[in-house]
Amino acid sequence: MNINWFYVIILSQAARDKYREWCCETPLHRELILRFIETQAIILSPVCPHVAEKIWQLMGKAGSVLNASWPVSAEVDAYLLKESEYMEETLHDFRIRLKAYVAPKSKAAPPPKPTHAYIYVTESYSSWQATVLQQLQKLYDATGQLPDNKEIIKICQSISALKPVMKKVMPFVSMIKDKFATSGSSALSLTADVKERAILTENLDYLRNSLDLIGVEILPSTDGSDKIAEGCRPGKPMIVFRTEQDFNSAVAIPSMDEKGGRLGTVARCYTGSVVASITKGRAGCWEIEADCEKPT
Repeated sequence: MNINWFYVIILSQAARDKYREWCCETPLHRELILRFIETQAIILSPVCPHVAEKIWQLMGKAGSVLNASWPVSAEVDAYLLKESEYMEETLHDFRIRLKAYVAPKSKAAPPPKPTHAYIYVTESYSSWQATVLQQLQKLYDATGQLPDNKEIIKICQSISALKPVMKKVMPFVSMIKDKFATSGSSALSLTADVKERAILTENLDYLRNSLDLIGVEILPSTDGSDKIAEGCRPGKPMIVFRTEQDFNSAVAIPSMDEKGGRLGTVARCYTGSVVASITKGRAGCWEIEADCEKPT
């Protein structure tokens, strides 16, 4: 077996784990999972023939796995990879912000654990940021690279629209140059490479579960403060955590255990709660002996 196929096994299992995590409460796609198992069995057959053959039989496949055609990779969907990379980077940033929120550097008492969050997104840079990017794009088109900061400063200082914000210009340029070092010329684009709002909305359950929140709302950056509007940029949404008080009473959700016993679940309710968030906000369980209600 070619060593490259060993990495295929490892990477495909990592992709499966990521897919399962991202699905949250959504059922996995049956045909996709069966295709994954089939492919794994075929790839493993040269080194683990007995195990692979057993899997092949359990799947109800005809003949022997040793006679199966070797898997052929489909064409890579570059846009899906960009979406995946965007989600991973965004969630990483959100986790860093959450850590800073619950454990502030000041000596003041930490805030209560957040229950909700606003995610602010924007499709365009602010006017001065767009001007800087346009100048950097011109420099890149002329030389195929970005000049040193001294030259960039001279150019920016000569532009009247940038003079009032020169203190912000060079930190922004440094950030763009760091991104340019890893992403290339796409760092100079005035828009994001992906449809941010659609991706975040589609993966809202995943974000909520990963950050251990009850509710998450996606808003345009213009709905936030001036600081949010200034800090939010294409490809880099901002998250603001908050803590909401639940109602004094909780919802009792009856259920059955595996032995047929009756159980109840305490679920905290917040303004605007939906079934998914109520289920996630379960506070504990108790046994129901009769038709009694959980005391408040």
